[in-house]
Amino acid sequence: MSNLRIRVLFCAIFFGIVAVSIQSQIRTIHKYGVTNGKVIGEIYNDPLEYSSCFYICLKDDNCDLVVYTPDRICMKKKLTTVINSENPLILYGNKSYFTILREENDNWIILFRSSANTNTRLFDLWKSTNSLNSYNADLQTSNPSHKGVFKSKMIDDEVEWKKVKKIRVSVYENNVEKAFVVFNSTNSDKMNWLDIDKIIASSYTDLLQSPKPTTNYFSIDGDNASDRRFYMNANWGGCGVDKGWLTVFEGSPSTVPCSYEILSGHTFPIFVYSAKNVMVNYATEARLGDVFMISAQIM
Repeated sequence: MSNLRIRVLFCAIFFGIVAVSIQSQIRTIHKYGVTNGKVIGEIYNDPLEYSSCFYICLKDDNCDLVVYTPDRICMKKKLTTVINSENPLILYGNKSYFTILREENDNWIILFRSSANTNTRLFDLWKSTNSLNSYNADLQTSNPSHKGVFKSKMIDDEVEWKKVKKIRVSVYENNVEKAFVVFNSTNSDKMNWLDIDKIIASSYTDLLQSPKPTTNYFSIDGDNASDRRFYMNANWGGCGVDKGWLTVFEGSPSTVPCSYEILSGHTFPIFVYSAKNVMVNYATEARLGDVFMISAQIM
């Protein structure tokens, strides 16, 4: 066999081993989100090259985040340098948590997400310092086929929370955002940002009026007696005339006061919302969402 053929064979074997090694790395990366304390992310159509990009980051103590652009540029980043102009940005995170960006074209990140009927009390989880499924990429999506609850560790990280400037509450049906409210969360803590006076954008035009509409509940705590949480409500007056925009029902059939909260085949949480651009009557006009999501924009 000629020296040239030997060299070619050697190279083929060597790069084959490297490819297998990187492919193994991809599976670890994609499954757990973090490998060796570094942020890892979604796999593109070119997994071999993309994983090589992350491998560079894994070996660099100054690299917290990698952005792999469509034009095949591998960009190493510190968390403080993540900026809005990088269109293909996919991930945000550090050694403690892993979060997928809500949209590729901005820097919204998913803090909290639940599908309906999980038997998980979302208010209790949000209020606690516990995270849940924090490395599960499947649950960081609006796809209703992924059943479960995600809570990012970022929510209870005091340093990271201070970077949050806006918070977006969304309700989805069939993987489509049907309603949203955006709040200015500057100088807010994790329990008091949901305030009608902090609204800066919404699919509900009446929430953008000046003066603001009258409400009886507009807070994360909501109404303790009925377990109505993340409660954006205009008025009571009897179950048949209750009006509002959005709420998470977490009550059991024995404790809820209104029949519109008891739905055959459903358990808590239930996401009830107005699909119009104004408040609606819960009993006659509201719809059910299949995914509830809270996202944050960092600066």
